[in-house]
This record gives sequence, structure tokens and C-alpha cells, in this order.
Amino acid sequence: MDFLRSMMACLFGRRGQPDAIPNEKLALYSDKTPYQPDMMTYGAASQPRYLYPSNPYPHDVLSYGTMIHPPAPAPLRSNEDTAAEVVRLLRRAEYSDHVLVRRTNEALGDRRWTRELVEACLDDVIDLVAEGRRRFGEAMGEALDEATDAAVDEFQFRRPGGPGEVGDGFATIVAVGILVLMQGPWVLEFLGFGEVREDGGLVILEKFRSGSIASWWAREYAASIPAGSVEDFFRALGVL
Repeated sequence: MDFLRSMMACLFGRRGQPDAIPNEKLALYSDKTPYQPDMMTYGAASQPRYLYPSNPYPHDVLSYGTMIHPPAPAPLRSNEDTAAEVVRLLRRAEYSDHVLVRRTNEALGDRRWTRELVEACLDDVIDLVAEGRRRFGEAMGEALDEATDAAVDEFQFRRPGGPGEVGDGFATIVAVGILVLMQGPWVLEFLGFGEVREDGGLVILEKFRSGSIASWWAREYAASIPAGSVEDFFRALGVL
């Protein structure tokens, strides 16, 4: 038997190391591994790549060759789509309170309020004002009544319900009033009517910001806007 083991060791180039051929029966009862470490363990050169930090995507190696990429971020909605969702919340609201403000802010998602977004909301509210209050919820209906009364008192537009249709100038300032009452005076800064002070108060600008909705409205309907009427309008709404 020793001769046979020596011959087999020679065949494997391991003469003088008979332990290279293990006694399998002995291995069943021995605490020592019958296999040489260099026969069973990997050297550094043969280690799988995913065990090393040089591979920044360890799961790519373990996914049967299929690269795993993070999901693409969802595209931002357009200003028009976001504004439609915000105005839908305003139109259906029963109360104009902090809960409504929170819900409209949540509707923005990852977006922030911008001039373009506020103007898109204003466009949608103008359309609602022109259509009439039949589509208004309770909170927006109350804001419509308050803004309409203030606009009739301060400006010289045709009174709604009178001869002819409500003009764009009247619908615009009433829609601005609705947004102010339901969201807060900060919208006036985005629309170019005023500036919000550090203490949270509002200052109506003597000259509306160039290129803004306010400057367009004041220029387009100057004949219907008496001096000081804009400030009086917002004072009647309780935001000054």
C-alpha cells in the first residue's frame, strides 16, 4: 500500500508528500482537513471581483450578467399640470385654512412655487371666474363673493350680472383676490403687485414689477383702475 501511494504521488508530482492524496475514510472522523490549503482556497488573483471594494457595484456580478441600474427619476410635471391639480384642490375645498395650504403645497411634489407656476394657477382661476360660480366649492365660492364685492367697490369695471360679459380685467383681479384669500398674500409678490416684508406683512408697489401680471393688467386696464384703488382692494381683502 505504501508503494502504491508513493507511485501515485509521483504521478502527481508530489513525491515526498503523501498527504496530498487523502484518506477519505479518515477524513470523516478527523478534525483536520485532509485537503491542502493550496488546493482548495483562492489566491488573491483568483478571488471573485465582487469581494473587493474596487468593484463599486457588487450586485452587478451576482445578477447573472444583467446590469442593475437605479430607476430613472420621474419627470417633473409641467407648470400647467401642477397648476391644474392645485386649482382642483382649491375648487373642491370646503374650508380655506392651513390644511388646504398644506395640501396644495404637497401637490407640488418636488417642485417649488415659482412665478410661472403661480401665473399658471391664476390662468385656471380666471377661467373659473369667467365661467361662473357653478363649479365652485364652498371655500372658493366665499372667496369669489368677497373678491367680487371688493373689486366692484374699488374699480370701474362692468359689474358682473349686468349687461354684457365679465371682462378679462375684472376676472383677472377677482382671480388674484381668490388666490390671495385661499393661499396667502405671498402670491402677490410672484404676480408683481407687492413685496412681502420680513415680518410677513405686505407692501403694495407704487410701480408694479416690469414684465409681471400686475404691470400688464395695470397697463391694459388703466382706464378702469382709479389711483389708489389697488391698495384699497387688497386692504378690503384684509391682507394689508
